[in-house]
Amino acid sequence: MLAVFISVGVTEFSGTEMDRVFAPLDSLLDQLMGRHVDLVLQAGTPLAVLMGVEKHDAMIAHIEKYTGKPATSTTLSVTRAAQHMGMKKIALVNKWSEPMNKVLADFYRRVGVEVVGAVTNEMHPADFVKIPAGDHMMMAYELGKKALRDNPDADGIYLGGGTWISEPITRALEKETGKIVICNQTAQMYDIQEMLGVRKPMPGRSRLLAEHQARIEACQASIIFGLQSFGEGLDLPGRLCETVFIAKLPFSPPADPVEEARAEWLKTLGRDPFAELVVPATGVRLLQWTGRAIRTEEDRATVVCYDRRLLQQGYGQRMLSGLPPYALSRRSAPTQA
Repeated sequence: MLAVFISVGVTEFSGTEMDRVFAPLDSLLDQLMGRHVDLVLQAGTPLAVLMGVEKHDAMIAHIEKYTGKPATSTTLSVTRAAQHMGMKKIALVNKWSEPMNKVLADFYRRVGVEVVGAVTNEMHPADFVKIPAGDHMMMAYELGKKALRDNPDADGIYLGGGTWISEPITRALEKETGKIVICNQTAQMYDIQEMLGVRKPMPGRSRLLAEHQARIEACQASIIFGLQSFGEGLDLPGRLCETVFIAKLPFSPPADPVEEARAEWLKTLGRDPFAELVVPATGVRLLQWTGRAIRTEEDRATVVCYDRRLLQQGYGQRMLSGLPPYALSRRSAPTQA
């Protein structure tokens, strides 16, 4: 999928700026049609909310009529994402004003999603584009955590804005909180693929799990070897998963940009990133991994961890204490003569 972008150079969030940006709309569309695009996306939530629901819908209808192509917007994408995920209540996280967030709530309301709160750091576009990437990610992370703390009844949050690098933050917040986090990039990709009819589920994992289930039901042995993605979101109750083997404690890769940004921030405060960030996050992932074996109250399973650090290091003991009260046993490797 190849994207063609035409920048409109937004300088401020105002109705006047919105009028300036979209005055040459047909000329912009002519440029896109000259590139033979299959779909038109109006990118950026602020412009849509500055228009309001009615003007936004009229613009999308005009684009489709003028070009003969399907059209959507970032705002439609993120609201459809919440609807698709079955969300009923959502909190907003962004750098926009209260009036803008009220209009955004109107967009969510019409797909059956209630905005229950907003945590913002209102800024001028000319200011937030100058913020270093690491600081921007840290801002998104802290605001996201606050939104989830302040709105515990929310099913998740919408992390609005394209200038901060939100995709890594989305993954980090979802892992730590278990709540849904929507960001522009993934919502737009899903929406575009759905509209073009090209979205297909990845067959590899689903086929593997289907074959595994078939072997178990036929009373045959089956072992799944998986990487970190198999530690989360894998539902294999009962006989489908009776033993989980964990080769190493699930520390994040050292090059994770989210962890690096957060670690640098803590260092400036004279605090220990490993103790405050790495160990708790790894403990949460370890809990998720062990949870692959226990899916119902009736499940019985064995979890084997081969990483000695779980017992020999103080941080390992901290992770162990964060697990449910499993019956523990320790087996040492046999010594050789």
